[in-house]
Amino acid sequence: EDSCNSGSQNFADAYATMRDALNATKRPIYFNLCWGDGETIARVGKTLGNEWRIAVDDGGGWTPIIQNVEVDNDLHMYSGPGGWNDPGLLIAGFENAKLTDNQGRTQFNLWSILAAKLLISGDPRTFSAYTNEIYTNPEVIAVDQDPLGRQGRRLTSPGNATNPGEVWGRELHDGAWALLFFNN
Repeated sequence: EDSCNSGSQNFADAYATMRDALNATKRPIYFNLCWGDGETIARVGKTLGNEWRIAVDDGGGWTPIIQNVEVDNDLHMYSGPGGWNDPGLLIAGFENAKLTDNQGRTQFNLWSILAAKLLISGDPRTFSAYTNEIYTNPEVIAVDQDPLGRQGRRLTSPGNATNPGEVWGRELHDGAWALLFFNN
């Protein structure tokens, strides 16, 4: 459900109306809310749908991806089984994405730590072997789909010019942790 150009209508009321209509069909339908304003939607997301956009579209390259990751990091407590924060689409291999191969791999790995949906923006028939390798990595997919469903977060201070390294982590169902070492 995209709320662009919705005018002055209250987003929560509009999403509740759509949620109720979808539920009335008695079919299992995954309902993604596209509002994109961080905590406002995250606080009520599970009452309205299955997933909610937490920030801007990420199709403009690396900078919006990192901005969305920063927003999502602070919203980890709202995400889990039954409702998920949505930092955006995966854009590695998409010709207009302006990502390097390493940035595309990093986005996929970050999304798995964030328990984000792995929805690809692009035509898989045009992907390079490298991009296909990114999107079919069974270990990374297993982290994303871990049944505990707990969203990960940054475990160290944010990187900076002097110390760009960060450690991200996510607890898994068996008590283990998936860790991501990220140098931005």
